[in-house]
Amino acid sequence: MLAVVVLACFHVLTALGDHDRVLLWVEGTPAQLQSLRERVLHHEVFAHGETVAGGYARHRPDDCTPGSTAISFSRLRRFELAAARSTLDALAREAGAQACRAHALVYNDLPNPLDAAQWADSLVSLLLVLFIPTGSVLVVYWAASQQHGLPSLWRSPAPTGRALATGAAGAIAAFAALQLVAAATRAFAPWLGPEVGSWQPDALSLPVFLLAGFYAPFLTELSFRAWLLPIASRAVGSVPAALVSALAGTALPWSDGPGDALASLAFGLVMAVVFLRTRSLPACVLAHGGCAVLSLLAGKGV
Repeated sequence: MLAVVVLACFHVLTALGDHDRVLLWVEGTPAQLQSLRERVLHHEVFAHGETVAGGYARHRPDDCTPGSTAISFSRLRRFELAAARSTLDALAREAGAQACRAHALVYNDLPNPLDAAQWADSLVSLLLVLFIPTGSVLVVYWAASQQHGLPSLWRSPAPTGRALATGAAGAIAAFAALQLVAAATRAFAPWLGPEVGSWQPDALSLPVFLLAGFYAPFLTELSFRAWLLPIASRAVGSVPAALVSALAGTALPWSDGPGDALASLAFGLVMAVVFLRTRSLPACVLAHGGCAVLSLLAGKGV
């Protein structure tokens, strides 16, 4: 398994070499810019051309005006960058457009896997962002499962129906707990800091639900409940171990304020109760993912 993960990671990192971008900003008349657009989009060598009026502001150098049009070639390999840069200069001259003297190179310019319009081209990004940490956690869990008697990834000692029902109830309980903490934060804002926040995507889509409803819950529950909680239980007992696993998840939210830390603590305690009652990772993933989906729908007013 470790060899498979290493080879897959190597393949992903190698594929990143085909996702660089070279940028140039130009100005001109509408006719000049339209001519340039046709030349860029239909170039016979570089197939992935793009023109965006006022685009790529984050990468635009200071000596280029904000209203200039960004022209670019993407999905380039490293040895193609110099040729692509010269080609953009030549195309701008041929169209009569005035090019900014500055260029920009964007390395590992991967598509956004949460944008439905870019799904077909986001496989490498998904593998890099999701597969590497998942593979690493799974390898460690597999290596430690026999020695420490960790629960199965898919089976549980409790009947499947009862475990899943407990997970569904846990999703509702966790969602209610988050709402109560959010209400308390609003009521005691001077002491608890800013209101409890939550991640909300620009739009709800299938990748968003897969990320929030399955991937993140699976990785989190595998680490904090299926791995940490059983080992801590043998050292300090089930109740203190539940508190330890819940506290472990508050490290990052604590930086956003006590309100978010309290919400994370309440959420972790509910997940710990679900695990202690079922000893089932799928039940915890169901509870975590269900709460996340309910939060997304509530945040979008669905």
